[in-house]
Amino acid sequence: MAALSGLHPVLEARLSLRVNLPRNHWLWHFRTCHSLCKRQKELLLDFADIFCIQQMNVFMGKFQKKSLDATALGGTLAEEVISTIRTAQAFGSQTILGGLYGQFVTRATKFDTKQALVQGIGLGVFYFVIYSAYALAFNFGTTLLLKNQIEVGQIINVFMSILIGSFSIALLAPELQAISQARGAAAKLFDTIDRVPDIDSANTGGKKLDKVEGIITFEDVKFKYPSRPDVQILKGLNITFEAGKTAALVGASGSGKSTVVQLVERFYDPESGSVKLDGVDIRELNVKWLRSQIGLVSQEPVLFATTIKGNVAHGLIGTAWEHENDERKFELIKEACIKANADGFISNLPDGYETMVGERGFLLSGG
Repeated sequence: MAALSGLHPVLEARLSLRVNLPRNHWLWHFRTCHSLCKRQKELLLDFADIFCIQQMNVFMGKFQKKSLDATALGGTLAEEVISTIRTAQAFGSQTILGGLYGQFVTRATKFDTKQALVQGIGLGVFYFVIYSAYALAFNFGTTLLLKNQIEVGQIINVFMSILIGSFSIALLAPELQAISQARGAAAKLFDTIDRVPDIDSANTGGKKLDKVEGIITFEDVKFKYPSRPDVQILKGLNITFEAGKTAALVGASGSGKSTVVQLVERFYDPESGSVKLDGVDIRELNVKWLRSQIGLVSQEPVLFATTIKGNVAHGLIGTAWEHENDERKFELIKEACIKANADGFISNLPDGYETMVGERGFLLSGG
């Protein structure tokens, strides 16, 4: 009985708690709604913080993209100069090229300065709004306290809520800035990925001729380079290259000799007229198939930073021998070099066909 009488106050307290819980629950909701109504100005300040961060990141993203574009152009120039450093050194053009690079750096610096200015003003306004929210919380809370409409504990609760919420929003600033910078950096990359060129070598459409004789015909071809639209390169060219015969184009520098080859490879399309292979306009042919039918050795061949054998083996890509074993591939590579009259000097090299050529053939003699 003593044990049961001892449990009576506990059961009574628990029962009272369960009975009063709904009432306390609704009272808590009422006070919360009342507090939210009283905190309209604080909520407006919180939204002002978010708006400030958003606008700051919008402007920073724009300036970041422009800065990265200028930096990319400068990097392209630097890469070209470094890859041909011997030519730059031979002509003593370091100062001129350095000045060109400096222009890109100056342009990037201008946008970086604007970005830093926007960031400084944005963070200044951001923290001004935060501290204004603190001041408003104390001012408004004191007013309600003097009117006996609120207790000190509620003022502290509201102030701590604003304090924690404001600092939580403040912690978003560096993260959103990183996202903004990443978006600016990725914009150029995604523009390049999403761009569909007029001459798309990845397009699977187009004709593939069953038999190729190799008769190439230019009919009233006119052409200007997109980078030099004011210079007419070809002015109504009409010429036919017969299959199995050797032809030579002779002319002054800039007369369009290399342009003819580039039009046959369909690196460009003519402004007017047509280029035909065996009577078929090459614009109707599959680009990848067309280029696989042509072997080109240009004035300045592009060599990859691998062995001589590896560079020649790239010519097997897209052919019936692409997946042959290494022994068979080497036979084809050696046969091609013999036909090109290159097997002799390649074999005389210390490592023969395994000689590393370096980036763009940097390790080999210019001859």
